[in-house]
Amino acid sequence: MSRLSDLRPGGFDLGRAAPGQVVTDAVVRGILDGERTFAGPEHVVVDITNRCNYRCVACWTFSPLLGDKKPPAAWYRQELPGALVERLLDDLAALGTKIVRFTGGGEPFLHPDLLPLVERAALRGLRLDITTNASKLTRESSERLVRAGMGELAVSLWAADRPSFAATHPTTPEGDFDRTVDALRYLSGIRRNRVELVLLNVISKANYERVASMFELALALNADRAYFTLVDPIAGATDVLLLDPAERAHVLEQVRWIDDRLARERPGRIKLDFWDGFKTRLAAGGASAGDYDAEAVERIPCYIGWYFCRVLATGEVVPCCRGVAMPMGSLHERSFQEIWENARYGEFRKNALTKSKHDPYFAPIACHRMCDNLMHNEMLDARVRSVTNG
Repeated sequence: MSRLSDLRPGGFDLGRAAPGQVVTDAVVRGILDGERTFAGPEHVVVDITNRCNYRCVACWTFSPLLGDKKPPAAWYRQELPGALVERLLDDLAALGTKIVRFTGGGEPFLHPDLLPLVERAALRGLRLDITTNASKLTRESSERLVRAGMGELAVSLWAADRPSFAATHPTTPEGDFDRTVDALRYLSGIRRNRVELVLLNVISKANYERVASMFELALALNADRAYFTLVDPIAGATDVLLLDPAERAHVLEQVRWIDDRLARERPGRIKLDFWDGFKTRLAAGGASAGDYDAEAVERIPCYIGWYFCRVLATGEVVPCCRGVAMPMGSLHERSFQEIWENARYGEFRKNALTKSKHDPYFAPIACHRMCDNLMHNEMLDARVRSVTNG
């Protein structure tokens, strides 16, 4: 078996498994092979619909700042048929997938089959997570999600109060913030540790002064986790939301306050996902231009082709969160397994593992700006090195 450093001079050296050692982790076996895969993806994100009822200010597809940068009109009508998603869930369960997340270009709760699909995933032994704006979350749907054993409800809130919600959701009806918080409070009260609650916050000029208050709201709602990231801008449109150095310094002051507050909370009260990565992005040399991860994506290989994929509302399978312009195949034409194991995917895996992310191959993804799978790659790097001498 080739070492990765043999594939690219001066490249990453992950080492080898010890002589005679059997690598039982199928994902790691594939990574050490360098191209093939020996199991299905552990984590799959599914964009079940592109329809959305919000126009969040930093959104890639619905922001009122987009102007002529919007997707074509047909994009907004794209939605996966329920029957296709059912077949996908069955295929993923058979391949050993562990986590499926409904999210994507639109609001999952607008899909007519959302709740039955959550229940089907549970019957197939899959952990089903949902990323949502929670505006359509009701007591009835909350109770049904809890009964189905849903894994996680990740709420893209971006706010701490009515003013910051209005600033980040400029066309949203008055009262939506209060209704959403009330719905989350109800879910938090009935979930009995069966559904994890996560608050997601994209930080920009519209809300950067309220980071500490967002953390306090997560505590007040008894959230299990909170996640903070910086606006991922579109040039000539949402890049007006980028933080300048003084604004990032103000966020860092709030970060230090949160760290102090965390130290005084009881252990396990709340976890901050990718918290160190958020701090690194705030301090990145290219942060003023939205180039947050130029150094981070070169520090370790990209393993994502063995662990993760995204299914778009068109039915296309893409290899990472940002890889929408690099489809591996369509579920309307081939089975998921055929796509997962095809030669195009093998090429992506090899290139992602061995090439610089500034290579022209990755231009459609722009990894160096913000890698939404960076935390997955860091986890996988630890898994690989735990069984090698790298």
